[in-house]
Amino acid sequence: YDVATTAANTNVLDATFDSANVYGNWVVPTSSNPTGNVLISTPMTYVGSDVSHPDAGMVETGSTNNRMLRIMVRMSSAGAPVTLTQLNLNTNGGGNDTSNINNLKVYYTGTNPIFSTTNQFGSTFVQTTPTGASWGAFNISGLATLANDTNYFWVTYDIKGSAIVGD
Repeated sequence: YDVATTAANTNVLDATFDSANVYGNWVVPTSSNPTGNVLISTPMTYVGSDVSHPDAGMVETGSTNNRMLRIMVRMSSAGAPVTLTQLNLNTNGGGNDTSNINNLKVYYTGTNPIFSTTNQFGSTFVQTTPTGASWGAFNISGLATLANDTNYFWVTYDIKGSAIVGD
């Protein structure tokens, strides 16, 4: 079927197979009305995003999963789930990224605003640029099925044991 853009959300589509003409003979199938149907579902829409620094205090050398950024992705209150596949991030404005940061991870806590390391989004980003350089812009790719309303992502840093104290 081609479904009209004006089709009502949550309606269903169904079909039956009544007969077929095979070599000039009409044949009726054994099962012409299988169970099941397809739900018409309009996807949710992106409303906006906000970010905040949840912890503005100091971090220890050699520490892990330091919450650096909370990303709040707001979706519409209705509609079918959509999948977020990539976050574009950067470390611009920081200190000596490669001297201080061992790696970066992003966690997804769904609609829960409480930080947890249960569900990592994408792979751990490990720095490969020369020591003393800035990472600049980079992408974290993963799969997160977004829920209606606000979804929470957390950017964390693992700090090197040899990080520059006071940077």
